[in-house]
Amino acid sequence: MMHLKNITAGNPKTKEQYQLTKQFNIKWLYSEDGKNWYEEQKNFPARHFENGL
Repeated sequence: MMHLKNITAGNPKTKEQYQLTKQFNIKWLYSEDGKNWYEEQKNFPARHFENGL
């Protein structure tokens, strides 16, 4: 199981993140160990239930 702890807003860390921040006013979220919350979302498995949800 993956845990992202103590997520806080932070500054963009790459040129691409800076450009997205400037263009769309994105707030970057990082866990206490420096992981980008948005990037880590793709590492969480999708869950499907028998009822289709």
